Amino acid sequence: MRIKIFIIFFMTFLYSDETEDRGHFNQPLMINKTSDYQLFNGYIYKKPKPFTFLTSLPNDLKEYSQIVFDKSYLKEFTGLALVTGALIYFDEDLIKKSRFMHDDLGISYVDKMQVLAEPFNQPIRVPSDLGSMLYFIGDGWTHLGVSISFYTVGKIKNDNRALQTSSQILQGMFSAGFVTQVLKHITGRVSPFKSIDFESYSSEEFYNGNTDVHDRWEFFPNQITYHKYVSSYDAYPSGHLAVFMSTLTIISENYSEYKFIKPVGYTLMTLLGLQMMNNGVHWASDYPLSIAMGYYLGKIAVNNGRQGDNKSASLNYKLIPYYNPNEIGVNLIYKFN
Repeated sequence: MRIKIFIIFFMTFLYSDETEDRGHFNQPLMINKTSDYQLFNGYIYKKPKPFTFLTSLPNDLKEYSQIVFDKSYLKEFTGLALVTGALIYFDEDLIKKSRFMHDDLGISYVDKMQVLAEPFNQPIRVPSDLGSMLYFIGDGWTHLGVSISFYTVGKIKNDNRALQTSSQILQGMFSAGFVTQVLKHITGRVSPFKSIDFESYSSEEFYNGNTDVHDRWEFFPNQITYHKYVSSYDAYPSGHLAVFMSTLTIISENYSEYKFIKPVGYTLMTLLGLQMMNNGVHWASDYPLSIAMGYYLGKIAVNNGRQGDNKSASLNYKLIPYYNPNEIGVNLIYKFN
């Protein structure tokens, strides 16, 4: 009986970004589960080192600054600036229109978060109605909970990908949180619910139903006043949306075989954005930069938390054995990326 191996190359030239399966035939291949590295979807995952989410911050900021000042991104950032500028022009009217969530859907625009506990004088606030539940989507405690969930699964199943995802989510929270705080302290933009009666730093008018909001920026505000009346100066950009986008990017990149992650994530992000306008926390123009920033910082966290294994069979080809009365062999389907 003759044995032949027929190698068939199917060269496929497709446009795809790094969030796709990279020719892995839509299956999350994993090997070497008991060793110090594991392979999922053609990427090597090692266990994250303790406190990587903290120690990686300087490098994350360095890589992000390189993106910001890279001329190849000029077209993209120009478009981002134009969209932001257009939204600034319509911001005040958009806040008024966002009140449809209350008028038509009955979703409250009043902050109804309740304080559950205050460890180390840091309040843990939990939602008490649908409006506060939508706002809680972007809360830091939500993302911390998601990170803990991945960590728990990773420890129980000895799954490096889950452990890396947990660490990367925290990494994205720290980097996105840091950058947004720097920009907030520079731009000094008032939140809509504090803009009606800015001089008295009151939100009473907004919560009484008044939507006559007035946009206001105070670049490089007095930092003592800033910390005394935070909501009057910290609208731009949105930390909630930046952290959410970072978390969504990290999960969708690491688990690219699950196609529902992005549609579900973008739907939740849209609801979060609408509710933050409905409750007067953010203007629509706070969002474009936040989303872009969260995306890039999430990508940085992912790329630094895994390695491509270009020499591995799982990356590019699939072996299909065959048999007939005269011969046995293997077909090799190879995909060029």
